[in-house]
Amino acid sequence: MSLLADLKNFSTISLKDKLFFVQNLKVMMKTGIALTTTLQTLADQTANQRFAGIIKEVKNAVEAGQPFSQSLAKYPAVFDSIFVKMVEAGEASGKLDEVLEQIFLQLKKSHELRGKVIAALIYPLVVAVAMLGIGLAMMILVVPKITSIFAEQNVALPFITQLVIGLSQFLVHYWYFGLILIIILAVGLISLRRLEGTKKILHQIILHLPIFGSISKKINLAQFTRTFSSLLRTNIAVEKSLAITADTLKNYWYQKALRESASSLVKGSSLTQILKKYPKLFPPLLIQMTAAGEESGSVDDLFVELAQFYEEEINDTMRTLPSLLEPILILLIGAAVATMAVAILLPMYSITQHI
Repeated sequence: MSLLADLKNFSTISLKDKLFFVQNLKVMMKTGIALTTTLQTLADQTANQRFAGIIKEVKNAVEAGQPFSQSLAKYPAVFDSIFVKMVEAGEASGKLDEVLEQIFLQLKKSHELRGKVIAALIYPLVVAVAMLGIGLAMMILVVPKITSIFAEQNVALPFITQLVIGLSQFLVHYWYFGLILIIILAVGLISLRRLEGTKKILHQIILHLPIFGSISKKINLAQFTRTFSSLLRTNIAVEKSLAITADTLKNYWYQKALRESASSLVKGSSLTQILKKYPKLFPPLLIQMTAAGEESGSVDDLFVELAQFYEEEINDTMRTLPSLLEPILILLIGAAVATMAVAILLPMYSITQHI
């Protein structure tokens, strides 16, 4: 039993689990069912045992007199800052069911966006893994047999052939060193990614990459406009909404721009003027829509339209991404095959010359 309990503690809480929770929570609250009863019912219906335990603990905290938002804030790994702040705004306004509708929409769009990105990357990843697998099989199974032929004939080997043979021998006889090296590199890269200096460089490179730079910008813009509009609709102050939105974005430079924007808003600058300072991050369309929204007092509505626009742009890009990457993959496969062919055929040609 203790082992099962430990496994439950390590189980992940997916975005799908949260969608189920929020959707049913808003439906039950609209019908007038008490919050504690709703939470207990949802805990009983949740298949993820770790999540069910957290919902029960939130229910117990609410029963003990704590506000719902504070009870959720105890689990930042499950309920992030935007989730908690929106619930807090819903409690303050007495419109928690409406706020939950906004949270559900926010989570749903995030889930859809993630699904589209993953689906678009599956094909290139499968091809890359297959290519790597075939290459390793050739190095371990085929090249050693050919190497024995070259050794018997005692011919001078070109540099490219020596390189291929050397790599093959390393993989056959010292594969464990390669495995250790891969693990060390993976751990090192993961550790470096967490450093702020590395994030700055890496995220800057991503924004300037062909194809992927444009995708990264669109994803960050879609998340920014969707999250910001959702927060504004719950009557959270603009500067606070910007600061919370910054925490939800993945790219360091977008986070930095929004945090600086929140500070500038407090000093009296308009949002349009602030975003104009970052032309490489925020395109003219977004600036124009922001200006129109500030003039009409409908920034939240216009940002919803912007979110839909960028989400459609991402959808179109993700549909065409496999066909965009296909020529690159073909070139890489061709280069690998050509290298292997040259490495093997050049010594073969020398052998036939000596016969």
